Amino acid sequence: MNPMKALKPGWRMTPAQHRLFFSTLWPDARQAQGWDQLSSAERETRRHEVLSQLGFSSLKDVNHTDDFDTLKSRLMELADHVAIADPAEAGGRRRLLHRIGEAFAALDDAGYPVHSIQTILRNRFKVIDGVNTVTDLETHELTNLLRTISAWLSAWRKQKQTDRQPARAESVSANHFQQTCSQYAHRLPNRCRHRADTLQPYCRHAIAAACGHVL
Repeated sequence: MNPMKALKPGWRMTPAQHRLFFSTLWPDARQAQGWDQLSSAERETRRHEVLSQLGFSSLKDVNHTDDFDTLKSRLMELADHVAIADPAEAGGRRRLLHRIGEAFAALDDAGYPVHSIQTILRNRFKVIDGVNTVTDLETHELTNLLRTISAWLSAWRKQKQTDRQPARAESVSANHFQQTCSQYAHRLPNRCRHRADTLQPYCRHAIAAACGHVL
């Protein structure tokens, strides 16, 4: 099977999940249950029974999120593999961990200090190198961690934007002041303009006073 080939219309799971079902999950469950000894028609009947027990009339009804997690958990049980009792929680944890990984990558790209991340993880979530990791957190703790990381990223980006604003404002202000000085210098008598050229850093009143001219 071409690993990049898209599924035909009507399928709700992803191509990767489709491959996993037919190449690993279903064959393992079928072998562990002894269904490999049955005829092709009987094996198909067993497959539909498994789907029906989970509330699906067809494999096409299984979506790529909670439904597939439920089906995968059941097939792993049939194959005597250890599975989390609540398949919905198992899938939710995987998605949370994926989003947390993306959020950490975004923090790194934004230049957030690594030592600050490690300190907060250690102090707030008790994630300590060599003792436990993010994956050891309870599901509700993972949810809180994702919210926390999102808040860090938002605050960090705002701070970076704020830090850039004064320099830009100062530059704009300086340019405006330079233009103002030039405009007022041209209003001075010709004999004073050469002195105004040397007084650009000062305000227009200083330029006028230096030339003995009232604006």
